[in-house]
Amino acid sequence: MTQQPSKTPAADGTHPVDGVLLLTNDDIKSVLDIPSYIDALEMAYRQLGEEVAQNMPRQRLFVPLEEANTHHWFNLHAGLVPGAHAGALRVNAGRVRFESQFGSQRMEFPGSLVGLVCVFEIETGRLRAIIHDFYINPIRVACTSALGARYLARNDSEILGLLGTGWQARWQLTALLNVRAFRRVCVYSPNPEHRTRFVRQQAERSSGVDFAAADSAEEAVRGADVVVAATNAINPVMKGEWIKPGAHVISISGGDRLDQRKEIDEETVTRSSLVVVNSKVQVELDQQLDLLPVITSKQLSMDQIVELSQVVREGGVRPRSPEDITFHFNNTGMGIQFAAIGARMVDAAEAKGVGTRWPYTWRGRAL
Repeated sequence: MTQQPSKTPAADGTHPVDGVLLLTNDDIKSVLDIPSYIDALEMAYRQLGEEVAQNMPRQRLFVPLEEANTHHWFNLHAGLVPGAHAGALRVNAGRVRFESQFGSQRMEFPGSLVGLVCVFEIETGRLRAIIHDFYINPIRVACTSALGARYLARNDSEILGLLGTGWQARWQLTALLNVRAFRRVCVYSPNPEHRTRFVRQQAERSSGVDFAAADSAEEAVRGADVVVAATNAINPVMKGEWIKPGAHVISISGGDRLDQRKEIDEETVTRSSLVVVNSKVQVELDQQLDLLPVITSKQLSMDQIVELSQVVREGGVRPRSPEDITFHFNNTGMGIQFAAIGARMVDAAEAKGVGTRWPYTWRGRAL
């Protein structure tokens, strides 16, 4: 049960800070609102394009551990979104290990992964909430993909090709169904049991949508109007030759110097008439292999790449041919994502009386 904050005046006549709102996974489940989160991100990216919001490039630190192919992983995001009256600091840490599964290298997180999102109020600087990031993390990735699809995918898109059946894939599907009225979703996972179970579960949750399990990634991609790769594979799971003219392609791999992932091949990039990323800086900072080899070989220049904030700020992109392929490389987490969605979560939680108050007196005064 939520603890009600104290309203007793302090000695100086002011009201004390109500305290930090703590939101657990169970709390977040009760305030899930995907359409609202997509709208919040739209505002955040527009303000970033207008240079009103501010974002710090993602920072990751790694320390090798004694176990083979295993590292301690430390991940940090920060951003400010005035339109949400919020800033956010997201930090998570854990063990990361690279393993071979189903014939390809995959990144795994054995054991626990600790993640917290601190949401601050811009006007006062107070810490409004601490959110456990198990839910908010895949939600902000999925809603960013959906935001890109809102601007880049054709309005008449009917078929979604989904590569992956894990937690990220589930949220990608949920968010994308909020921006396009897909009549068919074709799903592939290298594990037959996983894809069969995924299709059955999603068919029960989504009326009016035909779900089908594909026997290969190629089958899931060919003929799809929108394709999303939501895997933890290290090597490409998609070939550009499979992509239908006019399709919109999404990859969420977002690798770094240690995690040299690459979900898509170079032909996917070179066939695309428009390449959109969350952050250009991150491509070079993290040496991201989805794009860097194509840039190095001069098949694509950094100037030709467009950031999502520019797309949103301008209300879309130049008129496109029905044959044009668009590619959104959802290449990095951003602090503005956590600020925008985190603020919406906190507002909804406070309105519903969800969460636990943690009184604190940590505010300092200038000497």
